[in-house]
Amino acid sequence: IDSFVNLFGCDSIIYTELYVFPNKSITLNDSICNNQVPYVWNGQNLSSSGIYTYTRMDMNGCDSVTTLNLVVSDAYSRTLYDTICASALPYLFNNRSLQTSGTYVDSFVSISGCDSTVTLNLLVNPIYRDTVFDTICYNQTYTLPSNLVVNSSATYTSVLRSINNCDSIIYTQLYVHSNKSNTLVDSI
Repeated sequence: IDSFVNLFGCDSIIYTELYVFPNKSITLNDSICNNQVPYVWNGQNLSSSGIYTYTRMDMNGCDSVTTLNLVVSDAYSRTLYDTICASALPYLFNNRSLQTSGTYVDSFVSISGCDSTVTLNLLVNPIYRDTVFDTICYNQTYTLPSNLVVNSSATYTSVLRSINNCDSIIYTQLYVHSNKSNTLVDSI
């Protein structure tokens, strides 16, 4: 309130009502995956995490500031390589039962909510199998591929490691000739 003396010598009172409009400030939080960039905000193309501000004048002529806290999360892509022996099948990959060599792709949702891709290159080394047939005489011995020494007719199984460190199975069918003796009778 302010008082003045007017032109005629009378008191004049002027009431002033002052309105102070506050600056408006708004903060927005948003999170996107990196495969969703650019993020368009107030005419700006944003492609990385950060704090961005935009100032404009509101209807009262005051500054209005909007702040954006933007988080750009990675969508992960990973490639795995694995080599196994056929004896280790089935191979479990994201609840899938794999039986053969190949490239397998699966999508997951990361902790940040972004799609993530995992590629598995699987190599399955075979189990090698072979059968050997051999014969020996009754008074001989035979050394199997497993270095076991035998001397009787039978089918033997030798389990060895291949060059790929997988089992190789060799079946040996061994036949032992019996001792035949002939008696000669000579008469004179």
